[in-house]
Order: sequence, then structure tokens, then C-alpha cells
Amino acid sequence: SMKIQAGYDMTNEINLHPRDLEKEHNKMVVETSKIKMDKRAEEAKRLYAEIELNFEKILQIYEYRDEEFVIRPAKDAAEIVAEGRVLHHCVGGDSYLKNHAEGKSYILFLRPVSNEEIPYVTIEIQGTKIIQWYGANNKKPEEKKIRKWLDRYTKGLRDGTLIRKQETDSKIKALAG
Repeated sequence: SMKIQAGYDMTNEINLHPRDLEKEHNKMVVETSKIKMDKRAEEAKRLYAEIELNFEKILQIYEYRDEEFVIRPAKDAAEIVAEGRVLHHCVGGDSYLKNHAEGKSYILFLRPVSNEEIPYVTIEIQGTKIIQWYGANNKKPEEKKIRKWLDRYTKGLRDGTLIRKQETDSKIKALAG
């Protein structure tokens, strides 16, 4: 049934009677899960298009990086869904997507500078207050270190002392030019 769902030719003998049934089954579980995830991501992107439309505005408020971490908002709803799937937590659910799209709270991603594309910690924030943050499987990796970093980050948001990378780059260019 998974092969039918994935669009395989079921008149082909190899598809009907694989040599290693368990291996083929496991392969199909992965493939059909990806198909479902892709459908969910596209549906979320369509339903919550405001997330992508407001990305640049939210980026100006929440993006920050230092020598250790980068924090930024989600680019679109599909990225939030993927984050939840990869880290095995509930952030890709409709309530988070709806709140982000409506500006009630935002989903931010915290990643090590050395590996910015790999999900690490997901944050829900309202204004300058962090509502919750979790890594994989609803655990808090490096809890003391991350909590301390997030406390400095939110203090900087509140008092306007965060020095953003683009501001630093433009100051360096002005001094050099």
C-alpha cells in the first residue's frame, strides 16, 4: 500500500515481490513519511503565508549573532514544520503557526554559528519574553549555557543594546571607507 501511495508501478515484479521485504518496507516507511511531510509543509506554507510575508520585518527585530550562536525567526511556515519534524517536538502544529502568522508570538531558531543550517534549539517568544525553548525531543541541550545566552539576548532586546551583525559590518565599512 505504501508503494501504491508513492506512485510505484505495481505491475512490476520487483515492486510486487522484493528480495528483502524488511529492507524494502523500511525504505518505504521513510519515503512515505517524506511525502507526508512535504505535503504538510506545502499546506502550512499556503495557510500561513503571512509568516513568509513578514519575515524581513521580524528579522530586523530578532536576528542576532555573536561568535557562538545565531538566532533568527523562521523564514516561512514550511521551515517551522521541518524544525518540529527534525527535532521531534510540536512546533510545527497549527497553534504555533497561527500565533506566528498573527504576531501573537514568534518562532525563533537558535543555531551554533559553526552549523547554522542544522536545527538545534527552537524558541517561542512574545515581545522580549521567551515563552519556551526546546531542543530535540523536548530536551534542553546545554541548559545552563543556553539559558544564560538567552537571558543576555532578551536583556539586549529590551534595552536596545544588541549589536547586530549588519550594524557592525556597516560601521567597519564606514571606518575603512
